[in-house]
Parts: sequence; structure tokens; C-alpha cells
Amino acid sequence: MIALFWLAFVLVVYTYIGYPILVVLLARLKPESNPPSIESWPAVSVVVPFCNEAHRVGSKLATLRALDYQGQLQIIFVSDGEEDGTADAVRGCVKDGVDTIILPHRSGKPTALNAAIETARHDLVLFTDARQKLDAHALTRLVLRIQEPNVAAVSGELVLVDKDDKARIGLYWRYEKLIRQAESHLLSVPGVTGALYIMRKEYIRPLPADTLLDDFEMPLPALRDNQRILFESGALIFDQVSEDIKREKARKVRTLTGNFQSFLRHRWLFFPWKNPIWWQFISHKVFRLCVPYWLLILLVLPLFLDGYFYTPFFIAQLAFYVLAIGNARGWPLCKGGIGSVALLFSELNLAAVQAAWCYFFQPVDARWERTA
Repeated sequence: MIALFWLAFVLVVYTYIGYPILVVLLARLKPESNPPSIESWPAVSVVVPFCNEAHRVGSKLATLRALDYQGQLQIIFVSDGEEDGTADAVRGCVKDGVDTIILPHRSGKPTALNAAIETARHDLVLFTDARQKLDAHALTRLVLRIQEPNVAAVSGELVLVDKDDKARIGLYWRYEKLIRQAESHLLSVPGVTGALYIMRKEYIRPLPADTLLDDFEMPLPALRDNQRILFESGALIFDQVSEDIKREKARKVRTLTGNFQSFLRHRWLFFPWKNPIWWQFISHKVFRLCVPYWLLILLVLPLFLDGYFYTPFFIAQLAFYVLAIGNARGWPLCKGGIGSVALLFSELNLAAVQAAWCYFFQPVDARWERTA
């Protein structure tokens, strides 16, 4: 039992501390490459799916028209069904030079994306969601990066803002961004930001209709072909912080549920001779889904082990989780930095357990629900 305890301890520490340190250090050892120069900017097809979002069609078109990109744009709007006025709003964009697709009934985002890809005329395809506002330079930065050798996809950075348009960059996102930047520089990131990414059309494959995590699955054919997937922190897209905590938690669970689906669908990811970023994939994606069970081992085993270390360690864990509960309930002594970290850590790991339950014991539904 002692060996099992310490194995779980090492794996948890490696997942959240060891791996980030290692990948950052290795990335810093790799020399910087000079960005390519572009004489003639390539044409880009822009895909935007809408679902019951009639009020966002006009603002999305405006943010796309405000881009400073010098190349030709083909804008494709897809309405996923005609449940409200979204289809009519999308049809109204034809006069503005937008290619429009109206699906006869609500089918889910993967089906909407597949339909749009068939209409895309250009070799580069930009994917962006309906509600977010793009920075004027976002597309230019993405296109510049995808010109680098062996790059098939480039992901932008999602920035959350409050009602006053002030950025909320929390500790967790700073941590995630540091890891993604290092993974990108070292070789590739395991997935893209669904709100904004660009891909070479030759690597795009139709998504199964029940796909939950299109932003993870879409770049996989390129990755398997030893192409790189990059993260460009200068390509910004802005979204409002969700005020509905329950919806935000549901979004996290749905995202993690999609991980289980994708992992079982693409089992080649688990073989190092097939997956060029096997170490990054296992360390960043897979181990995080395993951490809740390692934490359970760390909580339970000290009750059965002798030694001066195990009892204080058990008490410290209980105190940590009490802090998390207290922070969630607004207890005065549990507010502040440590309580917030405890709550975030607990919620992320609870979401991973809920995601496993949802995938293996509940039916999968690829139809989307808004979180903001």
C-alpha cells in the first residue's frame, strides 16, 4: 500500500507541476524560428455555425468585416435548424456577399461544420464560433503562423472579458497558456481553441455526427500525418464571462466527456510510434482525467498506513477540501486565494469524474447548448 500511495503522489505532482516544468524547459532549449514573410496573402474561407442565435448574426459579420486581413475572404454562415429566427437572419446576409447554409433541422455542430466545409473554396479554412468578437489582427497572425514548415493548423487565444470589456485572466488560464505556448514551440499542442483556429483544407475530414469535441478531433488527421498544430497567443478572440455558474460547469463536463469519446475513437493516440506528441498527449490530456482517482488513493490510504507523515497528510487534505467547500458557500474564513485555488482544483477533478459517468452511462448528444 505504501508503494501505491507514493506512486499516486508522484503522478499527481508530475501532472500538475512536473510536466509543466519539463515542457517549458525543453521548449526554451529549442531555438526560435524566424517568421516567414508573405508577399501575396492567401484567400481564406471563414466558417461560422449558428444555433438559435439570431441576435448574433449581425455582430459576427461586423467583427469579420473589421478584420485587417489583406487577402480574399469567403464567409460561410450555417444555421443549425430553423427553430427561431436564426435561419432568416443568416439568409439576410446573402446581400452582404455571405455564403449561407440552412440545415433543415437541428443536427449539431459537427454536421454544421461538415456542411460548411463542402462549400469552402479556399485552401485555408478559419473556424470561429458565433458569439465571440475577433481582434482585428487575429486572422493575419494565424495565416502568418500557418505558413511555417509542416504546420497544418494554428489556434488562437480565447480571452474572457467582463461586462465592462475588461479581461479576466485568472491564475488557471495563465498556467494553461504557459503550457500551450511551450507545447507549441516544442512541437504541437494537443488540440485547438474551438472559438478560433485555422486549418489547411487538405487535412480536414468530415466529423461523425455525434462528435462532442470538434476542436480536438478536427486537427487529428494532420497530427497523425506528422504535421504541427500551433498556438498563437497574439491571435485574440474575446468572449463574455458566463454569469450562469451551472451552465459553465456543464460546459466543462461536456468538454471532458468529449475527451473520453475522442480517446476511444482514436486509440492510435496512445501508441508512441503512431502519435508524434505522445508524451504531451499522455501528460496533458490523459493524466488529468486520471488525477481524481489518484487523489482518492491519497485520501484513503493514509488511514491504513503507519508513520508520522501519513496522518498529518490526511488532515491537510481534509482541510484543503473543507476550504474548497467553504469558498463555494461563501464562508468568510475560506475566501481568498487559497480557498479559490482549492475550489478550482476540486471542481476540475469532480468534472472529470462526472464526464466519465456521462460518457459511459448516459447517451451522447452532439447538439449544443449555449453557455453565455
